[in-house]
Amino acid sequence: MWSAADGSALRNYGQFSAGVNSLEFSPDGSQLAAGYSDHVLRLWSVDRNRTAQ
Repeated sequence: MWSAADGSALRNYGQFSAGVNSLEFSPDGSQLAAGYSDHVLRLWSVDRNRTAQ
């Protein structure tokens, strides 16, 4: 994740071999859904910087 203001890196949500096709934040901004080109969807906890369980 990068800052829109200055382009600096804010968070790294892991390194995967598949590219990211889509991203969507939850309405409250606490989770981030990422859809990958390998047909996997990961749900991330924004504050914890890890996949949500």
